[in-house]
Amino acid sequence: MNELNLPGKVYFKTGSLPVALRELTEIYGLKRALIVTDAGRHAYSAVTAVTRILERTGMRTAEYFDAGDPVTVDGLRGALQKLQEFRPDAIVGVGESAALYAAKVLRVCRMHPELDPADFDALQAAASKEAFAAAESAGNKALLVLVPTTFADGSQNTPFAKIVPDTFGRAASDNDAVTLRAFGFIPEISATDAQFALAMPADQVNADAAELKSLCSKALAGDGCNDYTEGLLSEAAGLVDRYVEEAAKGIPFALEKLMNAASIAGCAFGSTL
Repeated sequence: MNELNLPGKVYFKTGSLPVALRELTEIYGLKRALIVTDAGRHAYSAVTAVTRILERTGMRTAEYFDAGDPVTVDGLRGALQKLQEFRPDAIVGVGESAALYAAKVLRVCRMHPELDPADFDALQAAASKEAFAAAESAGNKALLVLVPTTFADGSQNTPFAKIVPDTFGRAASDNDAVTLRAFGFIPEISATDAQFALAMPADQVNADAAELKSLCSKALAGDGCNDYTEGLLSEAAGLVDRYVEEAAKGIPFALEKLMNAASIAGCAFGSTL
């Protein structure tokens, strides 16, 4: 059976982040949020904004800045002690794709404290819909929120997480990454706020746009493409074509269109790639 799995809520608009984050206390009644990010060029300003919003709502926050790019097993293990000590009821991933992947995995590890991030089979099984529901019914729940600062692959809306296994001293590379796919890697809330893309340099805009267009083309040609995903992917690819030149010039309206394109495409990728 085909199934279009999406986040519970997908926010998209410049300035939408405060509205999305207020839900953690106002709707869900949560108390503690672990913010997961890496050292990407936009991460610090974005994390500062997220932290200020959450603390104004009364939430306690802690930060983990060492997710790494690419995400590695070692980097994830480094976060486990903070997970155990802080015991967050929300995991908030902020940054580029690597930070969002790390947040996805750490949410599953929070719900299943016995997991070793190096055991990919166990990790994926723990993120299955059945295991996820069992953990929630046992009261072991952590809500996942993803806040992208770039628009390369729409990972804020996908069921994918990419992790590099132990490299035993060798430098980690994206080519080493293993892609996991499971229901538990989909967030309850994604917030695509283009304010974080406004400082992107032209070279990164062009590189991210090219990656997004390539992924859309691959997904459109794939066996998993269907009536639902074809429209999303075609719209996303069209937005890239129409607005990439203006976005590379730093025009805010065009950058927002590309952020939206990634979010739209990410809604389809889980059923196509």
